[in-house]
Amino acid sequence: MIFLILGATQLGVTLGSRARPGSLANPFLLVAVGAALSLQAAGVHLPPLRELLGTAPLPPTDLAITAALATTSCASGPG
Repeated sequence: MIFLILGATQLGVTLGSRARPGSLANPFLLVAVGAALSLQAAGVHLPPLRELLGTAPLPPTDLAITAALATTSCASGPG
């Protein structure tokens, strides 16, 4: 669970600390964040990557906690 929380929180901070949050001035940032989240999810849910990284699949309640914490980091933003 901590694997997803740390990664998703850092990606949330990345989105929250943009000069103009919510703008599409840099669409590649959104693509990069989406790709990183997809790779993190693959590391938790795909058996070969789970074995390589030593992770375990998360129940829906833990995924909800992870999403809530990552959203909080994005919403806090600068200032």
